[in-house]
Amino acid sequence: MKIQSVSCAILLSIFALVVAGCEQHQWEGFVYPKTGQMPYDLAIGHFATLEECRASALAVLSKTHAEEGASPEYECGFKCTVSSTLPPPGMLANRVCEETAK
Repeated sequence: MKIQSVSCAILLSIFALVVAGCEQHQWEGFVYPKTGQMPYDLAIGHFATLEECRASALAVLSKTHAEEGASPEYECGFKCTVSSTLPPPGMLANRVCEETAK
């Protein structure tokens, strides 16, 4: 009986860690390095916090060369998913985020 209780406790602990691990990287970073406009974006990764996303985006932008007259930008999206709407030919699917921030 004790072995079953210990096994259940271990399994519940592992499950809790897995679920917590899934929640860690909910921010996605995008930079618009050359024109400052969509759709010319570059996905820079997933981040645990908005602050990590901002720091990474600013680091990437500091190493890029913008087109003349352009103002490179970035945005961080929270809990993004791929849009279910089909994109036009030659375009990538849009990301839809619960929140975006700079």
